[in-house]
Amino acid sequence: MYRIKSDKRIEKSVANICDGLYQCLKEKSFSSITVNEITDAAGVSRATFYRIFDSPQDILSYLCDQLIVDVVNYLMSANNYSAAKIRADSLNMWLSKADLISAIYNSGNPNILSDCLQKYLKSSYFTGIGVITQDEMDYLQETLSTILDAVLRVWLRHNKKESAEEILGLYSKIASIIGIIFN
Repeated sequence: MYRIKSDKRIEKSVANICDGLYQCLKEKSFSSITVNEITDAAGVSRATFYRIFDSPQDILSYLCDQLIVDVVNYLMSANNYSAAKIRADSLNMWLSKADLISAIYNSGNPNILSDCLQKYLKSSYFTGIGVITQDEMDYLQETLSTILDAVLRVWLRHNKKESAEEILGLYSKIASIIGIIFN
């Protein structure tokens, strides 16, 4: 869990800790990084770290939450763009955070991504729109988070070789196949 208040000093410490984690990730895998290494790289004390985060995994949760907020803010402001551009741009936002995504999957808690997505989707504008039932919403939320999780896992396994446009093309074909299966 993380505890971040609207305070300039805390926000600066959070930024330093996140930067410290990214510096450490350049040298070793997430599972090998210690709190001491993060705090040394961040230039903050262990007490400051533990005032904000309970564990290094919480940094990943925080960064993942921030990425989701960035994607959603983009989606909310992209009303003059084509659907294809919006899909490509938002997927590119995820792909640009390859270090974060890799760290999440190597953290020993790969559910960080799906948990963050589920948390957001449950509080999103989908809830209560009246178009679908709550049971349908549960399936939609799980499906959307699982699809993004699968896309990112496969992309990493493919050594990040596909562009967002290529991935979207593949998933368009896959969606057609799924439509055949379920219709």
